[in-house]
Amino acid sequence: MLGKTVYSADRIADKSIAWLKQQKGKPFFLYATYTVPHGRYETPTLTPYESTDWPEKEKAYAAMVTQGDTYAGRILATLKEMGVEQNTLVIFASDNGGVTADGHSTGFFDSMRTASGALLRGQKGTLYEGGIRVPFLARWPGRIAPGSENQSPIYFADLFPTFADAAGAPAPRVDGTSLLPLFAGKPGPNRTLHWEHFAYNAKTQELTPQGVAVRFGKWKAIMHKVGQVPELYDLTVDEAETNDLAKSNPRIARRMAMSMREAHTKPLPHTGVMDWVR
Repeated sequence: MLGKTVYSADRIADKSIAWLKQQKGKPFFLYATYTVPHGRYETPTLTPYESTDWPEKEKAYAAMVTQGDTYAGRILATLKEMGVEQNTLVIFASDNGGVTADGHSTGFFDSMRTASGALLRGQKGTLYEGGIRVPFLARWPGRIAPGSENQSPIYFADLFPTFADAAGAPAPRVDGTSLLPLFAGKPGPNRTLHWEHFAYNAKTQELTPQGVAVRFGKWKAIMHKVGQVPELYDLTVDEAETNDLAKSNPRIARRMAMSMREAHTKPLPHTGVMDWVR
């Protein structure tokens, strides 16, 4: 809430739509970072869930999800109103997995157990699938077949090259790769994906490593501390990461650990005020 009088997600939605309407007849890029759902699960209305017998926090969570859906619907309606929906790529995704906290449980709603990561190990802030596997939807009439799916693993570093490719701009020199071939139904690139998780110390302005994860093909490795033997999982048969195969596949585990070391670069310093505001 902004000053307890304006709901920040509503403000972001209103400003996004207003800006979008100003771009009629021009190429545009809109990055709409809605804040719903998110703890502390504050919302100006519980509509349409006021009369359910759910806990209050779950009512608020559901209302926030519905609000997010409404914001996305407003963008699609505006694109149609502007006459550009057939020539606009729209992507809808989450920045991280769900989290059980502040009175909300990722397993409360049966219909959302998959999307929220409740069926996976870990949650937001971890490198298990429950923390980094998220829903990703793309819509581009005439370029992406309605209802199509692609199981190739991707990550957010792919978006910048994708947008450049869609706009006909030169490919940027970044780690990601364009997703346009995947949108056309082709398999994804044969590559290794890396994730690193850090904790930030506001006093020293330093980042402390909290873990590393690597994905290559069906294999996923996680190292919680530098130098330890990584955990190893076969995601084709164990999406919930319950069966550590490192001991039975030591060669693969060593290869994944080597990939972690070779890909690591020291993070740039984080300066300035980064304290939480409540």
